[in-house]
Amino acid sequence: MADGCVYRQGIDAQDHVACLNDAVLQDVVPCAACESCPFHTTTKREPLPTVPTGRKGLGDLVSDALAAVGIEKTDDCRCGSRQAKLNRWWPFDASRIDPRWTVAVTTAPRAETTLTQCVSSLRAAGWEPIVFAEPGSHKVGDAETIWNKTQRGVWHNWLHASRWCLKHTRADWVLTVQDDVIFHPDSKAFAESVLWPSERCGFLSLYTPKHYQLKHDQPDRWGPGIRRITTRSLWGACALVWPRDVLQAVVDHPVARKWVGVLPRTGKAEARRERKANPALVANSDTAIGRIVRRLQREFWFVDPSPAQHVARFSSIGHGGNLGRRNCHRCADHARPLTEQVPHSGQTWSVQHG
Repeated sequence: MADGCVYRQGIDAQDHVACLNDAVLQDVVPCAACESCPFHTTTKREPLPTVPTGRKGLGDLVSDALAAVGIEKTDDCRCGSRQAKLNRWWPFDASRIDPRWTVAVTTAPRAETTLTQCVSSLRAAGWEPIVFAEPGSHKVGDAETIWNKTQRGVWHNWLHASRWCLKHTRADWVLTVQDDVIFHPDSKAFAESVLWPSERCGFLSLYTPKHYQLKHDQPDRWGPGIRRITTRSLWGACALVWPRDVLQAVVDHPVARKWVGVLPRTGKAEARRERKANPALVANSDTAIGRIVRRLQREFWFVDPSPAQHVARFSSIGHGGNLGRRNCHRCADHARPLTEQVPHSGQTWSVQHG
């Protein structure tokens, strides 16, 4: 049992425990889940700074004013999203909204939603995300949300989110996130300390899949650090930090405009016609991103141990769960500072994979 976690509150007769951590989706979880929880910690973290009123920005001020005259938000309204947007446009000086960053989370309906966990972990790290949601997706009421009127699909929702962030914000750094990852609480501060690993950096990935951490048949050859990966096919574009100019070049690239996904070995012409007729079918965003970044002669950089973990048991597009190569092998321990786990002072190196 994970003794001493500050979020745990007792054990009942059915071996369940109450959890006070906002980043955990359930209020009551089995002891086995508590034992393996990535948020387990014996150290109470200091809350992020807020203004004396607890308001982040203008949106909170307007919401409080409306509530004072008896106008309250309802479950089916989108006031929470508008409130978050106003907070981002006019943040208070002591709020946690950082104008240097824009964080875009793409989400779609899942058998088990992970969006709340994702948003909570981003906030715990110091980011305030914007959610780009397919129709029918789970809603996080107080998160700014851009709803797609019709289904865009994996690739075109990512493109839409990236272009929206570049058009509507002046952020220096853009973090693109899939809704099925959770982040170490130090992720933002750590990322800022290592931007950028090289002058040719295309992106810094805060998620590192297993096979980018272990060399085949030589599991001890690659150790923790900031690692450049050279590979023919990028895997796992779950949590990518972009320089603004690089992301702009990616979304403007001819491959981005023409991408129809990885075609099957047989029936390529038919699949291409079908996807052009229905762009929502176009997937394989990681492959497209890797191809474009290579053509821009930029580099892929990954953090090991992985500050982001893949938590979804069910894919939104039928690609399987979070086992094997669909998760990190060395996942960062949330109870320890990232600086103790990832050596990075001049310790970067390059490896060839596949």
